[in-house]
Amino acid sequence: MRLDFAILEDEKDLLRYYKSEIEILLKKNDMEGKVVCATVNPNEFVNFVKSCEVNVCIIDINLNANINGMYIAKEIRKLKIPTEIVFVTGHLQYMKDAFYVRAFDYLEKPVTSEELEKCIKRLNKEMDINSLLKQEVIKIKSGTVVYHIPADDILYIEHFEFKSIVVTNNRRIETYESLTNLAKQLPAGIFKQCHRAVWINVNHIDFVDPNKGIIMLKNGNGCSLGKTYKKEFLHYAI
Repeated sequence: MRLDFAILEDEKDLLRYYKSEIEILLKKNDMEGKVVCATVNPNEFVNFVKSCEVNVCIIDINLNANINGMYIAKEIRKLKIPTEIVFVTGHLQYMKDAFYVRAFDYLEKPVTSEELEKCIKRLNKEMDINSLLKQEVIKIKSGTVVYHIPADDILYIEHFEFKSIVVTNNRRIETYESLTNLAKQLPAGIFKQCHRAVWINVNHIDFVDPNKGIIMLKNGNGCSLGKTYKKEFLHYAI
């Protein structure tokens, strides 16, 4: 999987450091990709990400500007740009807000080369897995019909009144197959249990509100985040 980075950092020395280190680490680990944008200007950053193919955004939260990096990340999510977000900051109080924009990682300044390398390796692994998982097909028996549904088309699966319901963007398939058995078919890389009766596809999450116990999907549907599953789910989500 190719990794193309856009970096927003208001300190020019750090901006040069991140750009140089990322390109060195990509080459060192034999990964395809490059830094296609590195800027101190928030507006330039957003305009570039909107118009170009970027799948990783590295954003400094504390910018010397009228807006901060969290606002920029929220704008990216509102625009539904398919990119991973990695925050860098010296202030950990923003970590909670990172849940709402589905940040891939949160790096505390000063960021070492080792920490960057770990993050890049995780990005490469997760994005490779997600690319492969989109090709997987789940078989669901409903009555006498057996549906073959691409795994990534499934938004979530819930259990309700003795039935399991498989939900996609354009249909709901009811089956008497147990949620436990269906979960065994689900690719672990993109499906996580968020409630005793719900398994959710994390690729379709818009935002998570841990205080209200709600997970909102990009199509407007919502799922409950159960107390028993909250800690593990949020650890994965961030």
